[in-house]
Amino acid sequence: ALLAGYKRASNILAAEEKKEGRRFDGKVDPSGFRDDDEIALHERCDALAAKPVADTDTAIARMQSLGGLRAPIDSFFENVTVNDDDQQTRLNRLNLLARIRMIMEEVADFSAIEGQTEQKG
Repeated sequence: ALLAGYKRASNILAAEEKKEGRRFDGKVDPSGFRDDDEIALHERCDALAAKPVADTDTAIARMQSLGGLRAPIDSFFENVTVNDDDQQTRLNRLNLLARIRMIMEEVADFSAIEGQTEQKG
């Protein structure tokens, strides 16, 4: 399920980055949140980002901690419209998704894992 959340975030980002011709950088403005699910996901990202991946042990610990993103990612996608009509809200939400992508890609190439699971299926 975490891989599904990563895939959904990555697909949304890929489409929006292609459309805008730029990559979102993950700089999130918490004061712009309008939904509890945004806040919960951002707080979980902050907790993970507070422990930088410096060696194999921290990478393993981070990988194990990524499981804690599953529920906030699921809630975010169930209850939040990423492409909000308000452009600042939309940008903030896209940057939040970019932050998830960065946090997850610090420990593994989830796009490669995704490709492997599709080939087996």
